[in-house]
Amino acid sequence: MTKRLLIREITPDDVDALYRIYGDERVTRYIPGLQKDPEEERRLTKAYIESAYAFYGFGLWVVLERSTGRLIGRVGLTPRQMGDCCVLELGYVIDAGCWRQGYAAEACEAAIRYAREELDCGELNAFIRIENTASIALAEKLGFRYFDRWEQDGFQFVWYVKDLCDTLYNME
Repeated sequence: MTKRLLIREITPDDVDALYRIYGDERVTRYIPGLQKDPEEERRLTKAYIESAYAFYGFGLWVVLERSTGRLIGRVGLTPRQMGDCCVLELGYVIDAGCWRQGYAAEACEAAIRYAREELDCGELNAFIRIENTASIALAEKLGFRYFDRWEQDGFQFVWYVKDLCDTLYNME
């Protein structure tokens, strides 16, 4: 929980609200959308809950505005294979109607704190389409540093890394 947000594990009941968010082309411009069939998305969400949370103890969470209880996005941590190693990725999605209000930064800061304090994680990674300048700016604001770039499926990506071990240089 943050000052303005409630962050909790996703449930299959959240899928309809996520379709509202992901139905906006501005939201899915740089990220994959949901399944075409909401029932398939609910089934996948249920399977995700049973596997990711059970296996890792963390995953993607939904973000709710505390004042209204309205679901306004997702934030979370996902293991990702990069070459020979597995890294922990920070990702987020915020309803386009809530952009430029600091919600993404607030939700990401909560996920970063969780990774540092609860998981004792040494670093987090962010993988961002190179055209997504707003997410690149947010990553830099959150203390992520440019690490690399690559192409995948015809898209250019940048890889940002945040060191969570050295608190002297990671003061929020």
